[in-house]
Amino acid sequence: MIAGNKDVITIAKQCPFCGKEYTFEVPAEGYYEYRMGSLIQNAFPTLSPTEREYLVSGLCDTCQKKVFGEEEEDDEDSWEDEIYND
Repeated sequence: MIAGNKDVITIAKQCPFCGKEYTFEVPAEGYYEYRMGSLIQNAFPTLSPTEREYLVSGLCDTCQKKVFGEEEEDDEDSWEDEIYND
């Protein structure tokens, strides 16, 4: 469900895993940019990665943690360092 005024769009989605419905507001301009093909991180730079994933997949924060795991801390020995620094 989508509702809004000229500045804000209210989005309500049901999480496909747990079935809970969540509602939050996004900037209307960013919403229209995203719907027209802009990358979600460009359309919504002020939203957290969790909020952006919710817009994309519908997964709530709790289910994202179950599916993707907890956010990893940056450490010096990441796999990216191994790939790019060899």
